[in-house]
Amino acid sequence: MITLDTLNEGVHFRADWSSWTDIAYKAIQVNVSDIAAMGGRPQFFCLSLSVPKSFERKQFKQLLRGFRQACEEHSLVCVGGDTTRSYQGVQLSVTMLGKPGKKILYRHGAQVKDDVYVSGAPGMSALGLCLLQQKQTSLPGAKIFLKQHQRPQARVVLAERLAQMNIHAMIDVSDGVLADLNHLLQASQVGATIEGPTLVASRRFQQLATTLGQEVASLIWTGGEDYELLFCAPPREAAKI
Repeated sequence: MITLDTLNEGVHFRADWSSWTDIAYKAIQVNVSDIAAMGGRPQFFCLSLSVPKSFERKQFKQLLRGFRQACEEHSLVCVGGDTTRSYQGVQLSVTMLGKPGKKILYRHGAQVKDDVYVSGAPGMSALGLCLLQQKQTSLPGAKIFLKQHQRPQARVVLAERLAQMNIHAMIDVSDGVLADLNHLLQASQVGATIEGPTLVASRRFQQLATTLGQEVASLIWTGGEDYELLFCAPPREAAKI
């Protein structure tokens, strides 16, 4: 298994919103999530890093701390890469290799009459981003949403357990629940009926969204970067799941 993801400063992250430690940590986690969504275990990665001439030694140390933290969590080994100078901003590109599990899960296996599932609480990362954009990070209860955006956790253990069940298709939620469900449906050549109230936000989520002038449903269904697992399985697997 192999996956590649690139984070560009000013596009995928802002250094005034997140520490370099968090940025490096996230760069690893988003790739781990891709491997996990296929039922695999991440093992090795290569890192390509481009930084401007003004990048300081202490910032390098923060980056390395973030990489190290994520590597220790998932027992990862860096086996190569490259460093270059950039003329504008920092670019982090990670190529990750993983070991397949007993069953490889693809996004093209969904079948008619399958149930659709999503793990966790989608929309939390999008709400965290809104808090950063509106400079409201000190609001009560904001911390958990900021953490979900800045330091997401790939669902490796859950994915491995699901891979042992009769799961037909799976994808991680990076673009948003509806967008990634559409990717899965198109690959599987099937459609789906989703009831809007199915995903319910916590009271704190609703309160913060209202304070920020955001629609709860929009954050839940279209907010990205949650890195939860979205998957399809036959109804007979419901109790086990």
